[in-house]
Amino acid sequence: MEILITVRRMSLENSDFITILLTALVLILFIVSLRVAESIMKTSARKDEMIRKVWKYDSQGKERNETIERLIPDSSFREREAEYLYGRAMK
Repeated sequence: MEILITVRRMSLENSDFITILLTALVLILFIVSLRVAESIMKTSARKDEMIRKVWKYDSQGKERNETIERLIPDSSFREREAEYLYGRAMK
């Protein structure tokens, strides 16, 4: 009888431990997902800002190459990224 009670107590402790462990895992994953979502939003906002700069430079009568050359130091983009944003802004 005592052995059965001990086994039941141990299984309850194990299930409590597993529940706490899974809850902690869910909280950690939630925090990580919030940070990833925040990073994605910042990147999107940065690209939108650069597209507005492309429109501004274009409205000033700048040529394509001049606009791309101005985007590179403004945003620390590489040339390929600046060309992509220019193409996206002109669609």
